[in-house]
Amino acid sequence: MNWYLAVLKNYVGFSGRARRTEYWMFALFNFIIFAVLAILAAITRSPIFWILYGIYGLAVIVPSI
Repeated sequence: MNWYLAVLKNYVGFSGRARRTEYWMFALFNFIIFAVLAILAAITRSPIFWILYGIYGLAVIVPSI
């Protein structure tokens, strides 16, 4: 979890590079969060989870690049 938070703390710091572990842990946590939100949206059929899915996607688009 620390690697995921380290990437988010360096949100717009474009100098330097992320270590391999930071990158893969960030990718793993993103996948898990997206999967959980999509499953909850499909099961409950509530639009709130799709809204959260979209907001989270927009929030992590810059660090994902």
